Amino acid sequence: MLEKTQIEKIVDAIEAKDRLKNENLDVIKENRKEEWNKELEDSPYNTYFGVDIKCAVAIMKAMQKGLEAKDAVYVSEHHFKVPAERTGDLIYKYSEDGEEMYDEIVNVQRIGYCKKLINSRKDY
Repeated sequence: MLEKTQIEKIVDAIEAKDRLKNENLDVIKENRKEEWNKELEDSPYNTYFGVDIKCAVAIMKAMQKGLEAKDAVYVSEHHFKVPAERTGDLIYKYSEDGEEMYDEIVNVQRIGYCKKLINSRKDY
């Protein structure tokens, strides 16, 4: 299957943006909703073609059900193919529980980096 062109990705992102608009606002900080809507409007044209926004919303909704940071990192990087740093930034900025989750995501990433570093040194 051929990869979508950038234009196709933008068109898909515009459609997704329209579906997300005014939905899921219950997971967004009250004082950040206007800024969130601006982020959402700009999302089809960002580096991730809005997939980062969809990922952040999915994770924020799952956080309400007890999603752990290690699972959030996995979902972001493997399912949505968005760096956890980007998702973590969105969660930090817009979610009521974002600061705590952001700290946990950073710790999960540090542990993962250290494990990779240790494993790479075993080859020597």
